[in-house]
Amino acid sequence: CIALYQHLMENHHFPKNRLFRLRGGVNAWKTVGLEICHEGSTSWCTAADSCWRSVSGVRPRWKVVGGADNGGLIVRVGRALGSEPESERLAKDAVVEELKLMGERLKYRRMSGIGPDEGWVTIL
Repeated sequence: CIALYQHLMENHHFPKNRLFRLRGGVNAWKTVGLEICHEGSTSWCTAADSCWRSVSGVRPRWKVVGGADNGGLIVRVGRALGSEPESERLAKDAVVEELKLMGERLKYRRMSGIGPDEGWVTIL
């Protein structure tokens, strides 16, 4: 998508000759039925995962550094802040593997520490 191309060029020094540019800009993109995505959208994250996040074959890992005062981070079943919370919290010092990052929401798989095996948390 256009947003991903722009992000790759501006932030990751991706060579312009490796990118396909459709003449006519966004309107031409829409005319041929290609999706216009925005950073953090599902399609953007999917493309990012396949384009540069997984280039090394290793997903980023995160260490929980907050939430100790409240018994850990609230973990939700879905991405939305209004989705059902898990009964257990993700404890400080847990290490998680990033499955998807959408804005300030992280879908993870727990690698070590205490908490749900998988879920969504807010990162700040």
